[in-house]
Amino acid sequence: MSSKGCVLLVGGGNGAHVFSALATSKGHKVNILTNVPVEITRWQQAIDEGTGVVATYKNENRIVTGGSISKVSSEAATVVPDATLVILALPTFAHEQMLIKITPYLQEGATVVAVEGGWWTMPRSVFGSWQKRRITFGLLDTLPWATRISSYAESVDVYGASQGPVSIATSPRENGKAVAAELARITDIQFTAQDNLLFCVLQCKCHVLHPAIMYALWKDWTDETYKAEDIPLFYQGMTEETEQILDQVDKEVLHLAKKIEQAYPDVKLSGVMNALDWGVNKYGDMIGDKTSLRTADNTNKAYSAILAPMDPIPEQEGLFTPQFQTRYLNSDVPFGLVAMIGIAHVLSVPMTFSAKIVLWAQDKLGKVYLTPDGSPYGKDIPETRAPQALGITTPEQLIENIRATY
Repeated sequence: MSSKGCVLLVGGGNGAHVFSALATSKGHKVNILTNVPVEITRWQQAIDEGTGVVATYKNENRIVTGGSISKVSSEAATVVPDATLVILALPTFAHEQMLIKITPYLQEGATVVAVEGGWWTMPRSVFGSWQKRRITFGLLDTLPWATRISSYAESVDVYGASQGPVSIATSPRENGKAVAAELARITDIQFTAQDNLLFCVLQCKCHVLHPAIMYALWKDWTDETYKAEDIPLFYQGMTEETEQILDQVDKEVLHLAKKIEQAYPDVKLSGVMNALDWGVNKYGDMIGDKTSLRTADNTNKAYSAILAPMDPIPEQEGLFTPQFQTRYLNSDVPFGLVAMIGIAHVLSVPMTFSAKIVLWAQDKLGKVYLTPDGSPYGKDIPETRAPQALGITTPEQLIENIRATY
């Protein structure tokens, strides 16, 4: 994988803007694949004007001025064949659709990296031809930045860049160190290669934090409306109750990781961090008080501008209600928390409190992932990353599929 090869960004959101600025500033050719017409129009305008994205690091007094991207399209055949490195920088629910779309056009030896998502195993429907073409799949445990677009295809604000290493796992796993080094060259962030894809699923605290905070914020909500100035902070409004909710889910995930490695010692998961350590590793000295999860989130500079997701009320200008169709639920629940509950169910490891949050969330999403008793056999489980969606119901099938990604 050439350090100056073409980078394809799949998606045109916050993360794609930062990747674009950094990769083009390092001399990489960058293409973008997106299905959104207005995004294509804006990127094409920037190409025509020869301008790139400017990334402003708000807490570092640092500005990165990117160059113009090379191509943008909704057609995979136009932008995929050039790419040696593909970054899936879009919500997890869109990953599989885009992977199917790009697969026929991937060049031999290419690398595809997903940012978050429950890819603890690799469905044959998506990855059937990859091994023959020596294509590497990678999974990050987190987006390396807390970031928001300030002007589409023009500028992006970075409120915090990861100060500690970001975890990446690859299949084949022996390619992990090379992919980690390539991402480090592009982003100026350290990456650590982990032993297996499951590690990055369990390490991804977005799958814990986002559904748990949404539950804590809105579990008692009925029909109250909010003025703009009353919208709560998402992370920095953490109360003791929210901290307790997060802690219960986090402990269930850590217990699951411990049980898996005890049963299958070759599945290395002992390095999976708790939520506090993960946050401190990522944000470091941007956190004012590292005493507890609550004080860490409430004093994290990277979180200072992030409000709870809300929907404007039609015909009631200036009033809002909670937004439930947000990636905090429609991605992090089916492709994160439900995946972990599904794995735990196969191994008879209880995740009772996590299931309680999913039962609440699925009601808000209009989905049925879990049955009322918390089992992963709801009618919508095929839409998730739970092993049951792949027909995996026994420990033997589970470990066979995990090992198949090595």
